[in-house]
Amino acid sequence: LSKTNSKVDIFSITVADLNLSFSSINSKTALLEANITSVWSRLRPLVNAGLTYARWGHNGCPSTAALLYTGFMGGSLYSDIGNGANQLCLPFNPQYTPNVGKSDGAWIHGSEY
Repeated sequence: LSKTNSKVDIFSITVADLNLSFSSINSKTALLEANITSVWSRLRPLVNAGLTYARWGHNGCPSTAALLYTGFMGGSLYSDIGNGANQLCLPFNPQYTPNVGKSDGAWIHGSEY
């Protein structure tokens, strides 16, 4: 009879541990769901915000898009070192400024596609 009581006690302890673990998992799940809801509420406005992209070689946009700016693409020459990797959108009518005596500038070359 003592072996039976011992097994029942062990079973009771195991069930109690499982209930505690289940309760902990439930509270963590509720916290994660609240965090997901919070993040999604901040992301939802961005879902339909649209994209900005360069439409190379075209003079206009499809009817579902809006033209934001137009110009030429330019950047560093492929063989130049020390220049940035990003392309620049250059206007059709640039405003030139006089050289103020510094010679540590960089060249901007037109892009080809």
